[in-house]
Amino acid sequence: MVQAAGGAPFTTEGVGLDRPDFGQPDEAVGADHAAHVAGRICDRCGQPIEASQDARRRGESGWIHDVCPG
Repeated sequence: MVQAAGGAPFTTEGVGLDRPDFGQPDEAVGADHAAHVAGRICDRCGQPIEASQDARRRGESGWIHDVCPG
């Protein structure tokens, strides 16, 4: 038996780990992991990032298109 700090037995009861779908990703939900930052200006090309365009963080405060429009 595993014990938690202080000697109490460690248990996962009541935390949802016994659910059959725990750890199984739902392809219909959350499949798109890209950031969408409509209205921000791309630090690379200077054009606005549209709602439909994927973006990524650059540094602490900047954003760039995932693929800049050509």
